[in-house]
Amino acid sequence: MKKRDSTDAGQLNHKPGPVRERYRLSGLLLLGLLHSPLVAAVEQCAAGPGAATREVVARYGKSIHFDVYRNDKAVGRHDASFSEENGFLVIRSTLDLGIKLLFIEAYHYRYEATEYWCDNALVRLEAKVNDDGKLSRVTARSEAGQLKLTAAEGGSGSAPLGSFATNHWHPGVLQTAAVINTLTGHLNKVTLVPCKAPAPDGSPAAQCMDYTGDLKARVWYDDAGRWRGLAFAGTDGSAIDYRLQPAVPAQAARTDP
Repeated sequence: MKKRDSTDAGQLNHKPGPVRERYRLSGLLLLGLLHSPLVAAVEQCAAGPGAATREVVARYGKSIHFDVYRNDKAVGRHDASFSEENGFLVIRSTLDLGIKLLFIEAYHYRYEATEYWCDNALVRLEAKVNDDGKLSRVTARSEAGQLKLTAAEGGSGSAPLGSFATNHWHPGVLQTAAVINTLTGHLNKVTLVPCKAPAPDGSPAAQCMDYTGDLKARVWYDDAGRWRGLAFAGTDGSAIDYRLQPAVPAQAARTDP
């Protein structure tokens, strides 16, 4: 919001009459909406998510969930949900980690990312991180046939429209040579090469791929293209892995009346 000068501040210090108060509040409300994320929510994707994107999401249903382990000890969970809003496919991903020492939480990490897809392409992204109190934010937005990238600490850049973010749910990332790093806001050059290792949840049939280049990680997908697992080294050298939670059958989720 634009900073008020001293004249504006002086006027706001005076108690306005009833009519003036209504106009002032209406103006503040309108100004707040213009600077609010709600404005983005009323944008429309006339083309819809795209048939190929809907096909990918149909394999998951409404959500996918992972337990997260550090050195074989459960420390958190990763969730991703899928919905359609104003023609967009919206994917909300969250990661919550907590490490305890003597029953006291010594470290907490929270990651939130929201992707908007239109006509089979990522057109908007916002990712926020709370790394034990240190906050950061990365955004991407479609402008003039590119994705404009911004990060609080890393400045700005761009990525080709059609780039994938490092949220892993879309198997199309396996055919790409660069991905948007949702932690740094940079476009990372990568090569994915086949590997031979069972998925962290024990599934031996999942396809194993190693990220090489600017990113180092191992990821798994099943024959239908569904994301099955992830493994990488933490900043302290610890082994982090995502283990897919088994889907709950519809009949098992029901309760007797």
